[in-house]
Amino acid sequence: MTTGIAFLALILLWLGLYPGLIVPSLTWVLSSVALTVNAIIYRKQLLHWRGHIRRFQGLPRFKGRWFIVLFLLIIIVQISPLIGLWVTPGDDAKLYSLISLRIVETQGIPRNWGPFASPSWYTEYTHLLLPGFSSEIAYLYLLFGVSIPSGVSVVTSLLRSLTAATLYVFVWTMTRRRMPSILAMATYGLVIVEPTFGWFAWGGMAELAAISILPIAATGTYLLSKRGLMSWQLTLWTALLIGGMSLLHPFTFFYYVAFLAALSLVLFFRRYFLRGILVWLPMVLSLALGSGPILNALAPELSVSPLYSTANPAWTPTLNLSMSVTKAASSLGSRFVTVYGLATTLILLIGLPGIVALRGVLQSRRKVVGVLSLWYLFMFVLHENNPNGLFVIPFPLWYRIDSNRAFGGTSLIIACSIGLIAEYWIRRSISSGWRFTRVMRSRNLRLLMRGNLKNFAIAGFLLLLVGAQVVANAR
Repeated sequence: MTTGIAFLALILLWLGLYPGLIVPSLTWVLSSVALTVNAIIYRKQLLHWRGHIRRFQGLPRFKGRWFIVLFLLIIIVQISPLIGLWVTPGDDAKLYSLISLRIVETQGIPRNWGPFASPSWYTEYTHLLLPGFSSEIAYLYLLFGVSIPSGVSVVTSLLRSLTAATLYVFVWTMTRRRMPSILAMATYGLVIVEPTFGWFAWGGMAELAAISILPIAATGTYLLSKRGLMSWQLTLWTALLIGGMSLLHPFTFFYYVAFLAALSLVLFFRRYFLRGILVWLPMVLSLALGSGPILNALAPELSVSPLYSTANPAWTPTLNLSMSVTKAASSLGSRFVTVYGLATTLILLIGLPGIVALRGVLQSRRKVVGVLSLWYLFMFVLHENNPNGLFVIPFPLWYRIDSNRAFGGTSLIIACSIGLIAEYWIRRSISSGWRFTRVMRSRNLRLLMRGNLKNFAIAGFLLLLVGAQVVANAR
């Protein structure tokens, strides 16, 4: 699915460079081409279809059932805001619907807003230039005649559900363990739901649709870092995913670069210098794959950047020299809760002092913990690069990084971290003889707490984290 989504975004925006090409007849041809490309990429898996059927038949067993039940539950939770809301709410969703409509009308990438808005609508004009998500909505309209506003709502919710499954693959690839993968998937899909419910009223969901591919793109890069880029097929596949993901929404390209920089630094620290350099190759190839649409949008993007970079309402002041210490601390705390989510803030305030208690996680998962920690650090640096942030270093399209979308990426890191911590606590508890039946009596509970104080402290931290996030979502 992610390969097909990325491929369509790339091809549709290349076709959109030439007005008159995005028409119903060509979309059917494009569907055949996309299926053919997927068949070529996954030909080895398709040739062993009997083995995959046997594996699928084994899913209802106990281990496979965890994934099935969780994924279905996540789909229900993520799509539940759609009930009774088939007319798309929110300004952003209306914006994406309008762009999709303009793609259908112009049969290519729209150059203006048509009769709906003035071309001087500069603060939103940038969304016309790389309309990856909107092009796929227009594609569905041309293919099946689906309503554009409903398509925006339903597709973004479905792709948001897909993010939890792709995150499962990412954690499993890094750890090769089922438990942290399931826990990360459940946390992201069922607990960190603030972007889904909070954004549905607002409508800013196209960014989340692009983020659904981010864990798989990171997975391909992580595999390449282990294999030393010996597989050209894996390199091209990863480049395809990065390119399509970036054209769906440019935010996610920078999120991926933050992950790539973190992975590269870890490889350098472990003295894998050549691998640390070569893992950047898929990103370079992805820019080549998306070069046409990117170069087409670059000059107009740069022409509106002075106004857009000062008019973005998402950039709120964090710190400045005129603030008192109390006001600066309050501003920084508010910034973290608003931009990075309450779960992230609690991990910083409560989780850092507990690092000593998590020596087992650090010792067994040093590479994974290092990559996740540096990824989060680079995400923070990335989103504080704005006129009202801690600093400003302009680079191409830097103003497209909307700080209020940061939790879409940081939530991935938080979910992975919770999965690792929870697995460590569960395994420690089981190995120390903790059983639920023994906890039923208060005397046993006190004895268990004395003998497993560290485990209970970690459990309390996780419960506080989950509870606070649920309260934030309900609010």
